[in-house]
Amino acid sequence: MAILYTQLLKPSDLQILACSFSVHGRVLSSEKKILLELRNIIQKMPDRVQNVLYDYKYGDIAIFYIYIINDVIYALITDKNDDAESVMKYINRIYSLFTKFCVERGSKPYTSFEEVLRAQSDIFNSKSDVFETEEELKMAKDVCIQSLDKVFKRGEKIDNLLNLADRLKVAAQSLQRNTRRMYYQNLLEQYSLYIVFALIILLVFYFFIR
Repeated sequence: MAILYTQLLKPSDLQILACSFSVHGRVLSSEKKILLELRNIIQKMPDRVQNVLYDYKYGDIAIFYIYIINDVIYALITDKNDDAESVMKYINRIYSLFTKFCVERGSKPYTSFEEVLRAQSDIFNSKSDVFETEEELKMAKDVCIQSLDKVFKRGEKIDNLLNLADRLKVAAQSLQRNTRRMYYQNLLEQYSLYIVFALIILLVFYFFIR
């Protein structure tokens, strides 16, 4: 999940105190429509209950998150990967830093907090990218392990097939020898009388000639 845009507003008049696009969200900086849609959703919220995380899907492009605490609206635009737990961690971090900023800001305008928003969203996204990369690597590792397991199992099946093929080959050779032997035996049985008569005739001729 990536934080694309962060906006802090006053609930009373929806004045924007500070806002910033992250590096991931710079592509949205020229998309006025999505920012108008976020503002319309905030305006139309019937009950702005504090300490409740609201989420609204913006088609298949993004998700709006809105959270109100201590009379400040924290509005976010994230990518379409829904992760409310991570969003709350980010909001709590921004809330803590903004509270400290308000105590120490003196005459500084609220807009000077935008550098903090930009930095924090980029830090969050970089950690999220690392986490997602680790998850992808873990998934790839699991897939490799499963593939290797299948290969090993397939290897066992191949070995079984090879052993079966060897046994079939031996059986075929034995059958071929037996068939050949039976063939000759049948020939011998079929022509044995003729062979005996032929031998007798040969013997008779032999004795007469002698």
